[in-house]
Amino acid sequence: AIDEWPVGERVALMQHKELTERRAAAERFARNSGFEVPMVLDTMGDSFLEVMAAWPTRFYVVDGETMCFTYVARPRADHTYSVGEVEAHVQELVSASIAQ
Repeated sequence: AIDEWPVGERVALMQHKELTERRAAAERFARNSGFEVPMVLDTMGDSFLEVMAAWPTRFYVVDGETMCFTYVARPRADHTYSVGEVEAHVQELVSASIAQ
């Protein structure tokens, strides 16, 4: 949220006050980015953020069968990520799943 922790320049959103705002932002992101994998929203109490130290930004990949984390992307010093690393991990999972 630009009013709490401005990171990057691509998206400028105020902090959500209601879950409907959070959902709308996630839906806009998916639509605008072409992101086609399931997403999960945190509660307005930020319980996932608190437990998983997801602030200011993190990417997690979860195995759909075991519901276990298979990859946790950690930011560089400038708060950016190598999206290619996340994508490569997802591709590995998909390839392994197809090979089974």
